[in-house]
Amino acid sequence: MVSLQVPFDRSLGRPAVDRMHLMPFLLPTNFCDSENAAIRTLAHELIPAGTSAEEAAKMVRAWVRREITYTLDVKDTTASQTLRSREGMCTNKANLQVAIMRAAGVPAGFVMCHVTKEAFKSEHILEELYATISDPTIHCFCAVYIPEFQSFRNYDATEKSRESPAHNKLLAEDPDTGETTYQPTWLRGPFGPVQVLVRKNL
Repeated sequence: MVSLQVPFDRSLGRPAVDRMHLMPFLLPTNFCDSENAAIRTLAHELIPAGTSAEEAAKMVRAWVRREITYTLDVKDTTASQTLRSREGMCTNKANLQVAIMRAAGVPAGFVMCHVTKEAFKSEHILEELYATISDPTIHCFCAVYIPEFQSFRNYDATEKSRESPAHNKLLAEDPDTGETTYQPTWLRGPFGPVQVLVRKNL
């Protein structure tokens, strides 16, 4: 099992020579500010020394699902700003996850897919706001590189955790791996490739 020795030291997560293509997934960007002091401190607090990348990904996903409130407002904010405000849309929540994972020395990136706007329909959303959502709409989530599988796995923190997984509308979790799975009712097409950036300036 490949584990993190010092969670906040990114250099310890540096890929081997034959996996240098993963290096960009460890680097900070203008908006994914994984070197921010608050992000690094949180990574250290959330992920105990010796934690595997898979367990770290599940811990960070659980924290973001629990602590960051989902909103439909478009927010061009850094990961550290999302941490301070404790709210954001799917892109913001994924950006914070990716920043925490990179601060912990684990390669992480972004995946895009299309979902039907009906996935966002609830008694809590105003009709005027719901009407502004395109159909299908773009959804963004975090993917984490798991060394044991030599591949990226999906860890989506968009939907707040419910008392029972059966009560979640959009997301589910594989009982064996903990990877996020999706209710097929809402998906509109395949997942895109794992990206270092969500858009040019993120």
